[in-house]
Order: sequence, then structure tokens, then C-alpha cells
Amino acid sequence: MDKLIIQQLINNLELEFNKLDNFLLKCSKSEKTNLLNQIAYHIISSGGKRIRPLLTIATCKLFHPDDKILNKSIYLASSIEFIHTATLLHDDVVDSSNSRRNKPTANYIWGNKSSILVGDFLFSQSFKQMIKTENLKVLEILANISAKIAEAEVWQLELIGNLDIKFDEYINLITAKTANLFSAACLCSSILSNASIEQQNALSNYGLNLGILFQITDDIRDYFCNSDELGKNPGSDFFENKITLPIIIILNIANTKDLLDIKNILTHDNKNDMHFAKLITLFDKYQIKCECYKVLNSFIQKGKEDLDCVQDSIFKTYFVSLINSYENLK
Repeated sequence: MDKLIIQQLINNLELEFNKLDNFLLKCSKSEKTNLLNQIAYHIISSGGKRIRPLLTIATCKLFHPDDKILNKSIYLASSIEFIHTATLLHDDVVDSSNSRRNKPTANYIWGNKSSILVGDFLFSQSFKQMIKTENLKVLEILANISAKIAEAEVWQLELIGNLDIKFDEYINLITAKTANLFSAACLCSSILSNASIEQQNALSNYGLNLGILFQITDDIRDYFCNSDELGKNPGSDFFENKITLPIIIILNIANTKDLLDIKNILTHDNKNDMHFAKLITLFDKYQIKCECYKVLNSFIQKGKEDLDCVQDSIFKTYFVSLINSYENLK
């Protein structure tokens, strides 16, 4: 996702964004345990772009909200960010990750037990903020999304090392795990902003396609970027036996001999950097990066069509630019 567009969006929402940041830090503090404060501050201030809450507040701005609605969008944005942050803490434990965004993970510093419990605390904070939106439909959507994310995490664990995963199954997984929260951010904010049903559906679809683009790009980058670009070591999906888009594609197009080599690499009990390098060589042979971007383009086209019913504004321009920015990836 284009960093310049995100920064421009932040600049246009500076007042609301600062209010959100302060609110997140305030809500994640405990008077009883300093350990919770340390871990929560570590993850919340770790340099993330706040993309999901940005989408939440920017969606609200699309519909020219009054102060009351805008304040509710801050509560909504904080709820969505707490859900996301809690899942990061849990993911890092499940994946035994040592770094994220070029910083040590909470589980690496404080251990798995503390990270899981603080993740649970942040989940509870998300529901406290949901209630402040005073909208039962929003509460229902976010509660369902939270359950789907947790279910998808277990589903992904079940699919570890499964070389028979189909493309549609992969899309369903990343939709449940990642894209649904993008969609909920846009949909719930449009509901609070009294948008029409047509506009609510449009924003929901826009968020869904943007989230799918976001996750597919992340899966591609894990194989084709270096550690400085990623903020973590490349190949983490490979070493964790996660079957993502690049693997799915090459398993479907490789010749018989290469397919046998690929399967031997992927099922090896003790993968190392040499296995990873050999796989990358095979990716180059079959132009897997290019094939992945063909998949991206299909979702870019869908995302472009989603906002036709929304009135033109600077925020709509940013939304369209976020989708278009994926066309510039190479």
C-alpha cells in the first residue's frame, strides 16, 4: 500500500488521527499491572500505519459527518484497531515470530503467556469501544468479524503444509483472516454516517477488495523482498509451512520434474536457506511474481468499480488512489 497516499490521508485527518492515538494509549493502560502497560504500549506504538482506523475515519468523512458522528467514528476506529492489534500479538505467538516492523516482538521480549493475555485484554477493550458507537448493527458486524478472524486463524493452522489448497480456498482464508476487517471498517463507518444501503454495500466491497490486495501483496513480498523492506526476515511463510499464493500458482504450472522438486522442498523436515534459495530460482523460472500480479490486477479492477455511487471528494480520491497504487507494484 502506497506510503505517500497513507501519509497524505494522515495529514488530512491530523486532528482525528492524533485524537485516535491518544485514545488508544489511554484505553490500553492499567492501574494494576505495569507489565500490561509495557506490552500494550510496545505493540500500539510499534510503527504501524493504522490503515484500518484510517479507513474508518476517512469513510466517515466521505459523508460530511457532524461532530457527534465523527466522535463515534473515533470509538469505532479504536475498536477496529484493538481487534487488529490483539490478533498481531496472538499471531506472533502462534508463528514464534521474533521481529515485526524491524522491532522485537512482544512475545520475544516478555514471553508467550504475557503476549496472549495482553492480546485478550485488547480484545476486551475493542468491545468496550464498540458499545460506545450506540449502534446495534455495528456491534453485530464487529462481533461476527472477530469470531471469523479467530476461526480463520485456527483454519490456517489446520492448513499448514497442505499442498492441496486451491486458489478459491486461499482467497476465502485471507478474506476471513484479513480482508473482512478492512470491509467492516468501511461498512460500519458508513452505517454510522447514515449512508444509503447502496453506499454501504459499495464501501463494504471496497474494503473487502482492498484487504484482499493488501494480504496478497504481503504474501508476495514475503518471497520477493529483503528484510529491510519487510521489517522481518523474508521467507517466514515458507519456513512456517504456510501455503500462500506463490506456492499455489507454481504447484499448478510446474512441469512434472520441477513439481517433484518443489514438493520435496516444501515437505522437507528441516528447511534451510538453501531450500529457500532453490525455491526462489524455480519461482524465477516460472515467472511466479508476474503470475501473482495478474491475480492482483483482477482485484484492482473490482476495487475501482466499488465507489461509483459515492460523491466525489478529496477522501474518495484517496480511496481510489489506494487501489490504483497496487498497479505500480513490480
